[in-house]
Amino acid sequence: MTDHYFDERAVRFANNIYGTAKGEIRLAILWRDLQQHIPWLAGGEPKKILDVGAGLGHLAIKLAEQGHQITCVEPSSEMMQQAQKNIVKAIPDNTVRFIESALQNLSDHIDEKFDLVICHAVLEWLAKPELAIASLTQWLKTEAYLSLMVYNLNGIVMRNLVRGNFRKIKTGEFYGDQRGLTPAHPLSPEMVETWLADAPLRVIQQSGIRVVYDYLTRALANERSIEDIIEMEMQFSVQAPYNRLGRYTHWLCQAQTEKSSVIRHNMA
Repeated sequence: MTDHYFDERAVRFANNIYGTAKGEIRLAILWRDLQQHIPWLAGGEPKKILDVGAGLGHLAIKLAEQGHQITCVEPSSEMMQQAQKNIVKAIPDNTVRFIESALQNLSDHIDEKFDLVICHAVLEWLAKPELAIASLTQWLKTEAYLSLMVYNLNGIVMRNLVRGNFRKIKTGEFYGDQRGLTPAHPLSPEMVETWLADAPLRVIQQSGIRVVYDYLTRALANERSIEDIIEMEMQFSVQAPYNRLGRYTHWLCQAQTEKSSVIRHNMA
């Protein structure tokens, strides 16, 4: 297995993910989680934020608009160039820093610590995702936050079950072609939580992303307004068992000075 990057897929991501209802739902849930649990996010002294795998810069734009100091990291030069264009267009006088690097090589470029580290939709593209948590936590200040989102194995299994794609269930091959947008290595929340439990982190909230939308037929998804869909997503994204069945799983964690033996979930 090898790591996968997106030099030839940036436009497809823009058209098929970020610029669609899928992207709008994803951003809404992520932003809700961050706003609810990071007290300094919406104002006060600017904080230092590291966005690893920044994609096309949509979340970085929202954070930069709050006045925070953003460092965007992206291994794909094509994605990075598009992110720069998007950010400059949205915030002409921004001071966002851009680093073209893979997560595994990031220590060659930075040696500072941050108040928030973001890593969304990265681990599932890595050959050795179990090593990523240790890499990410090294850049956290004391009591800083880690926002981690991964492609959920539970969600892709359930979606294929309800669609009758039993061959994929039997083979465990859920990805498409090598140039496709489906990650090669979907991860179970249970496995990721064992990695988090071994780190000096406390889980504040675990949310499912696209716990409703991905189970609607295309006709129903087109009939329902995006506002109604997001309302349902907001409600069920934090309720068990639905929060374990989203297309993505999001954990918001806080760094601790000593390793905690307990992972606490907010299921409100």
